[in-house]
Amino acid sequence: MLTGRMPWEHGMEANNHHGYSLSPAVQTLAEAHPDWDSAAFVSAYPAGPNGGLSRGFRRFDAPESGERPGEAAVAGATDWLGAHAPTEGGLLWVHLYEPHGPYVGEGQTDPERYAEEVRRADALLEPLIQALRARGATIVVAADHGEVLLEETCGRQHERSASEAVLRVPLLRWAPGRAPRVDDGLRSLADVPALLAGEDPPPRPYIIAESGLCEPACAPGCSPPGLQGRDRVIIGPAGRVRSRPGLGLAVEGAPPVGVEAAAALLADLPPVPTPGSPEEAEALRLLGYTPSPAGAGAAPDKAD
Repeated sequence: MLTGRMPWEHGMEANNHHGYSLSPAVQTLAEAHPDWDSAAFVSAYPAGPNGGLSRGFRRFDAPESGERPGEAAVAGATDWLGAHAPTEGGLLWVHLYEPHGPYVGEGQTDPERYAEEVRRADALLEPLIQALRARGATIVVAADHGEVLLEETCGRQHERSASEAVLRVPLLRWAPGRAPRVDDGLRSLADVPALLAGEDPPPRPYIIAESGLCEPACAPGCSPPGLQGRDRVIIGPAGRVRSRPGLGLAVEGAPPVGVEAAAALLADLPPVPTPGSPEEAEALRLLGYTPSPAGAGAAPDKAD
């Protein structure tokens, strides 16, 4: 979303707390426009400065660990807007962590509390969006992932799935003078820089995406457990081809390419690199994100 590239292109194959970071050779949107007045207000450590997401921003405000309420990020962004006159060259990134598990609310079930957090995020963003519209800003609203609630074996998780519930997310743009319309073509979060620049990138014939990690209890048959055993999928408007390490290819619906072409496309993707320093790699092994060496004990149970 900040680079216009896919994870295997920009190098950040997982979050910063997994030991990954952006390739130094890849520019962020803020770095590509050093003359822009830029600021970011982030609600959770995984989207924080460690890993390179802060590169190029003149101001980057984020928690040093854990998460903080979305009110803090919106308040910071609102104050920043109030102190900066409208210009043609500016970039503001506001990141909310709601909705995200564990869900907080009055509902009795996860889906009910999840819906409450969605409504809370809508309410938080409305005054900020209205202020930006009053300035004539181009606004893009997106989610970095969806969530598995009751659709799969392991609920309230997203790292272990490459399902529609996780990968199909909201992507909206508003700009002065643009007539409202719904675009049914395939888009990607990698299109966000172009959308902010006022461009209309053509719909994609297919999108290649991947899950976060392999956990056989949630993604049956995947291997090896951890980051290197993730699903990779080629998604079209009416179907997909999934590659699950340990199981091979599976076709769902009417995929955009044939199985042989899908196998070739997926084979061209680089393998997921082992993250971080030896210390970070050992920490990930203990958490179950990477497989244990032969003869080593099994990783402990963990929460998502």
